[in-house]
Amino acid sequence: MSDETNKECYFCDEVYSFPSYFLNEKSNGILACNYCEMKIPINVCKEGECCICSNKNVLIQLPDCLHQSCVNCVKTTYFGSSNNKRPMHWRELNIPCSDWPYEEDRLQIKEYFDNYDAKYFNTATNSYEELLVIRNKLIPTRPEWMNTEEFINYENENFRYHTETAKLEKEWDNYNETKIKGNGCCPLCNNVVC
Repeated sequence: MSDETNKECYFCDEVYSFPSYFLNEKSNGILACNYCEMKIPINVCKEGECCICSNKNVLIQLPDCLHQSCVNCVKTTYFGSSNNKRPMHWRELNIPCSDWPYEEDRLQIKEYFDNYDAKYFNTATNSYEELLVIRNKLIPTRPEWMNTEEFINYENENFRYHTETAKLEKEWDNYNETKIKGNGCCPLCNNVVC
């Protein structure tokens, strides 16, 4: 049993397994992903008064200057924040992505993905139900091994996983569009980072 759970980066809201290489716990329990730390270094300081909002909160040393801002103002200024509720992230989806059901046969895999999956099964635009209809119409033209119960179940699970993932990614993109983002500058000295 794994001790990993899904946790979100405080700054970009992306969800990662934790503990993991991609998500780091800073002091005061603040989680920051590697991508946000590449954008600006997340140097958490002790609690104090924010130079932007004047609230007392956990502070972060702003990059390239001596000012410190609270985690909330850093998030808004450099990464963006939204008043909307964060939607489910695709990494939180509880639908497994199935493994290939047969002994690995490169010719079978190539045949399926080149001649069927890439041609007919667009999980970004077709619903799960539409994919089932498309697949069922193709059954008479497909090789026997693609029409076994084991393979049909494999396809069903993957159609479900990929269509749900595509839906969640679209919701996530819409959520990110609602974020208000500052100009990426220290408001006191205008040092630009991003």
